Amino acid sequence: MTTQTDMVNRALQTFGSRTTVTAAELASNGSNEAIQANIIYDAFRRRLLRMAPWNCAFNITALNYITSSYFETAVKVL
Repeated sequence: MTTQTDMVNRALQTFGSRTTVTAAELASNGSNEAIQANIIYDAFRRRLLRMAPWNCAFNITALNYITSSYFETAVKVL
């Protein structure tokens, strides 16, 4: 499984940076690269997951039926 650290380091390599970050640096904002990665990582990940229907990104929940008795009562009163 690809970790956050792996993805941040690949992004750094993509634009030509010679530095890498460790998991400890990401957890503690130990470097400028780690600070910048922590700022953008979650928002970018969410945006990427919304771009396509990734099966691994779905949460499925059973919904409860809510009766309409309140609305029926409100209409009768009016």
